[in-house]
Amino acid sequence: MIEKKLHYDLLKNLREGKKIPALVYVKSNRDLAYATAYYGDVKKFPIIGAVGVELNFADAITLSMSDRIDYIASETKASTLMVGDVESMSLDKALVSARIKKINGMGRRVSISGEVSGQSLTVAKGLDGRGVGLCVLDTGLNPHIDLWFPKCRLKCFKDLVNGIDAPYDDNGHGTFVSGVAAGGGIMSAKKVIGVAPKADLISVKAISENGSAGAFKILEGMQWILDNKDKYNIKVVCMSFGADPVDKDPLILGAEALVKNGICVVVASGNSGNGNLKSPAISPYVLSVGAVDDKFNVAEFTSRGVMKGNVKPDVYAKGVKVIGLGENGYVKMSGTSVSAPYVAGACCLLKQKYPDMSPLEIKRNVLLEAENHNGIKIIDFVL
Repeated sequence: MIEKKLHYDLLKNLREGKKIPALVYVKSNRDLAYATAYYGDVKKFPIIGAVGVELNFADAITLSMSDRIDYIASETKASTLMVGDVESMSLDKALVSARIKKINGMGRRVSISGEVSGQSLTVAKGLDGRGVGLCVLDTGLNPHIDLWFPKCRLKCFKDLVNGIDAPYDDNGHGTFVSGVAAGGGIMSAKKVIGVAPKADLISVKAISENGSAGAFKILEGMQWILDNKDKYNIKVVCMSFGADPVDKDPLILGAEALVKNGICVVVASGNSGNGNLKSPAISPYVLSVGAVDDKFNVAEFTSRGVMKGNVKPDVYAKGVKVIGLGENGYVKMSGTSVSAPYVAGACCLLKQKYPDMSPLEIKRNVLLEAENHNGIKIIDFVL
């Protein structure tokens, strides 16, 4: 009975005499007080009915004997989902590259309007994401012209890693992701522009400079989003990170709690190739996104497969050598990290057009808007 409450890897590590971070799940939120009283110094995650603690073997056994404790598992690790090195670009090079892509593109425009003309679909006039709060849970946000001018659209910056008030990004990943979803294109004269260029941005830094984070930090970010969703009008969350799935997965539970509270959650599927889907992308409640190249071929690195009868990812978007925001100008990046904010931007447009649409309705409509191409669904805009 006791061992059924303890994750195998946790039990193995504890028997080696280690004291390790772990998530202690309680049977109801009323029992959070019990777990808190037992430990005193804990991180509370009501969003998933758990507390984060550091425990040893004796602690684990004692807690597992309580009727109030449901399960105890090791803390998982998440990381950003980009592939290869980030390629720096001069402004001139970025403009030339964007112009060539626009001229030589496949002419395939996916729209929120549903108006079809030949192979092209066009975004309904006036849809730009304004009035919709987009939260990027990532490595932070650098002040960039494309997000700050002509009006700063950053409504809140929350740093859960270093506790700094002013916005910053010591990795660059979060800035790039934010730009793909909501860059205004000011520096490039609208040649490099996000899908929802007028959306309000909320940046939550939960991932460190090296691009990784423990589940505690990610859960802290999810809890903050849930607690502040009304204050900052958060309607869409982009999560361009992933972790190896585990039993009673905390990232899945957290993401699903956000969805059940009215927030559309868009997640990168992972960069580990066929059959290696990541958490929380495997959840049927989130909108998981894989990457395709300019010719709409599935990027080899994209994590994809079937999980509990569900084919994942749900949809694909451009994710190979995409131009986006760097610290001061533009850079190129690849990965499902790039594809997820593209679809998150599309969700902002839908939420703008249909404010009362639920997260699952948004997901269903994105999939309806997506174009079938060689057996997969693709969202693509010529911006």
